Amino acid sequence: MSRSLRRLILAAALSLGMTAARAEIPPAAAELILRTNQPAVVTIEGTLKMSVRTSGAAVQQQFDIPVECPGTVLDPSGLVAASSLLLDPIGSLVKGPIRMEQQGQTIEIQFISRLEALHFLLPDKTEVPAKIVTQDDDLHLTLLAPDAASGRPPAAMPAIQLERTMLPAPFESFILVGRTGVNFQREPFLHSGVLCALLDKPRALFIPQVQDVPQFMGLPFFAADGCFIGLGSVHYRAPRAEGLPPSLQNLNVIPVIIPAADIRDWVARARKSAPPEAAVKK
Repeated sequence: MSRSLRRLILAAALSLGMTAARAEIPPAAAELILRTNQPAVVTIEGTLKMSVRTSGAAVQQQFDIPVECPGTVLDPSGLVAASSLLLDPIGSLVKGPIRMEQQGQTIEIQFISRLEALHFLLPDKTEVPAKIVTQDDDLHLTLLAPDAASGRPPAAMPAIQLERTMLPAPFESFILVGRTGVNFQREPFLHSGVLCALLDKPRALFIPQVQDVPQFMGLPFFAADGCFIGLGSVHYRAPRAEGLPPSLQNLNVIPVIIPAADIRDWVARARKSAPPEAAVKK
């Protein structure tokens, strides 16, 4: 048997051993994590206005697409994080115009999207008008806040504890707190799994064991003791190719967890840049 093959078998055995030896999360601890944090998982609803413009022709198509995705309250003032990809897949994937050659002419197709009529749907069915505060193309996350211009600012919103965090290890168990869609009356749910890897480059990221990528995007991950690990997101690098939008190519989307430390920094920057009138009354 070759040395490289022996190393591969040894590495696989170690991985299986570490997975088998990982600490399971007791049901009582999982129930406590759900009960403590599910009020901070809300539903974001709105309308994605999309138009398609083509140069050299008077054709312009417009679409209204309903948007619904989960979000996590990160601050009692109502700062809510959500997946940019779920909120606006067109704006997230298609950057800039697409140029195509047809019969010796260059045709430029431009997709334009914007989000309107955004609001938070809280667990008690209360609707809170919302607006976008900032979007981070590196994190692939969007931060929203209650829209003070609506004249209906809410009281302090239940938020996860950003200060109670931990740095996990590979093969450590996690609990994801989520919320179902309208078909299941938006009830909270738990998802458990293990962390497969911790990366340093291109940035600090955790790789979770998940099967359904959209299921966890924008949602909080917790350790067995209830400490916040980070927020679910994705990592991808859309290839550039003339004539084809990135959304039609292999994006190599990788599920990731943005570490809690990066989420804290992101929220701190948003607080500093937010105008005073955006503050929510407590």
